[in-house]
Amino acid sequence: MKNIGGKTFVVLIFLGFTLVMTGIWFGFLSGYLNATSDTKQAQQLFASPTPTLVKSTLPPALEPLVQGVPKRGQHFAIMRIPALGSDWVRTISEGTTLGILDGLGIGHYLRTEFPGEPGNFALAGHSGNRWTPFAHYQKIKIGDEIQVETFDSKFTYEVVETVTVNDTDMKTVYENPSLKSDTDGKSWLTITTCVTDGPKDKRIAIYAKLVSGVTKE
Repeated sequence: MKNIGGKTFVVLIFLGFTLVMTGIWFGFLSGYLNATSDTKQAQQLFASPTPTLVKSTLPPALEPLVQGVPKRGQHFAIMRIPALGSDWVRTISEGTTLGILDGLGIGHYLRTEFPGEPGNFALAGHSGNRWTPFAHYQKIKIGDEIQVETFDSKFTYEVVETVTVNDTDMKTVYENPSLKSDTDGKSWLTITTCVTDGPKDKRIAIYAKLVSGVTKE
């Protein structure tokens, strides 16, 4: 009887270990597939360096960036941050619901400005595991460039400050960033993301100012 009980205990431990490892694997695989899909989609949107060829290079199954005011969940821009890698590119979608951030990547806070407009173009994205958009936000330093490309324009922002804020501090996104100089009439980009391995009620806010903008020919 003791021998049977010992074997049963070993079997239960083995089954428990198998279930745990299966859960870890599927969590890893899900994050990898979401990140890979988002990166490939953003790269496909602007596969050609020649703006006039963008529309002709889109595969039939891929929805192009929307022109004008996007609806919730629609892709309207892509973002590149060289500090996060030469191949780091993500789509920007309208809205910041969990469904959008989990499934589409980076979301645009409703009722904040759009790229290049005076005011605060505010974005949100996850920073949990390595497959999330801002997993390595610590690499973004003051002076780094953030590039944003829409259907018909290209904008370059320069990072000026990174601060830790409360998750309830909506002034971070719905007002111009309160920086060291007058921001009235200026165009800003704000990225908010969770603090990796930090308090759950805190967020990282990365502020960047617009330094250039051009219209595609």
